[in-house]
Amino acid sequence: MHPEVATRHIARALGSSKRVVARSLSRLTEDGLQMLVTDGATPALQSYRLAS
Repeated sequence: MHPEVATRHIARALGSSKRVVARSLSRLTEDGLQMLVTDGATPALQSYRLAS
């Protein structure tokens, strides 16, 4: 698992665009399959965790 990987790196690894990856991550969060985690101090630093 790579908790600090950037969306652009995921997109490159999948051969997809950043926009598609961001949309997919949002859908997974909306569907309750993962949770968005932020550090509170820096909104740009976000990560995702599988929902329990």
